[in-house]
Amino acid sequence: MPNENILIFAGHLGRDAETSSTPGGTQYTRFSLCSTKKWKQGDEWKEKQIWANVTAWKNDYAANLKKGDGVVVIGELDYNVWTDKQNVKHYDNPILAKSILPIKKAEKKSNEPESRDELDRSEPTDQDLPF
Repeated sequence: MPNENILIFAGHLGRDAETSSTPGGTQYTRFSLCSTKKWKQGDEWKEKQIWANVTAWKNDYAANLKKGDGVVVIGELDYNVWTDKQNVKHYDNPILAKSILPIKKAEKKSNEPESRDELDRSEPTDQDLPF
């Protein structure tokens, strides 16, 4: 598969999806998607957001996406170049979505702690061990 263009990107929508039509009447939906990378550098946590523009053709599900919705997009990376009326070149690398899968938010159980600070951090006793 050395010549396959396959991309998987998971994140949350940065804005509501917008549906439009081509002059020929083919519907497409566009939205921005953000994924956040977190890592620890020394004693400090760092964070970097990666943004991608997504175009979905003939996808009814995409039209109903709202800002903040979590999705996994499976598709391919595209490359576009165009010149505007002021003769300025623009470049874009959108994801052309083949599949869009929802990421459902896990429901909080009533006995789950609100935060990590509420977790029981006591040492286990001999009675806690299953053997």
